[in-house]
Amino acid sequence: MQLFYNPILENCTLSKEESSHCSKVMRKNIGDYITVFDGVGNACNAKITSIKNTVNYQILTKNYFKKNKNIVRIAVAPPKTANRFDFMIEKLVELGVDEIILLKTENSERTNINEGRLMKTIIAACKQSINYHLPKVSINKSIAETLLSKGDKLMCYCGIDQSKYLLTQLAINNEVCIYIGPEGDFSPSEVDHFLINKGKLISLGEQRLRTETAAIAATSILFSMLLK
Repeated sequence: MQLFYNPILENCTLSKEESSHCSKVMRKNIGDYITVFDGVGNACNAKITSIKNTVNYQILTKNYFKKNKNIVRIAVAPPKTANRFDFMIEKLVELGVDEIILLKTENSERTNINEGRLMKTIIAACKQSINYHLPKVSINKSIAETLLSKGDKLMCYCGIDQSKYLLTQLAINNEVCIYIGPEGDFSPSEVDHFLINKGKLISLGEQRLRTETAAIAATSILFSMLLK
């Protein structure tokens, strides 16, 4: 199945970028059938009616795809390089996270985010993984700003000055946010503030992981726990 993104299904016209991908990359023609989704769970089976500057389609049937009852948020300090950042976002979306919170921490290596490129990466990952829901995205949030959300709050921390749980040892509720720090880790003051607000420190094992590796590993482990 090949998905195409249109935030308003009923306007029956793909954006120029999606139209180019549809007609030039996928080589779809008039009369071909496609599936279009809006990123909030709605999708339609459609038939292409014209191809000019844009691809126009006729809606044949509509469907709604419910989100999983579990709510998984990842609050992460973005990796420094664009390639590592893009790879992390792509994999988090493919795994099905509900929200990606890009943290601004004391040791952050990257605070300048190209939001247009970020959304292109997210949409492409949704299409690749047949995920009908775009995750919510928040940018340059402090840890304090994120602690108001409901559910379990778990921080991956490499420091040896605090006791930690193994993620796999915890009983997880169906709403959880995992915090992943930058290469320099969270600062002692950030950790203290997190603990004061009833967060728990966790470990993913003995190896020290890069930010994007930790985010992907923690998300994979968490979903496997929630599916049991």
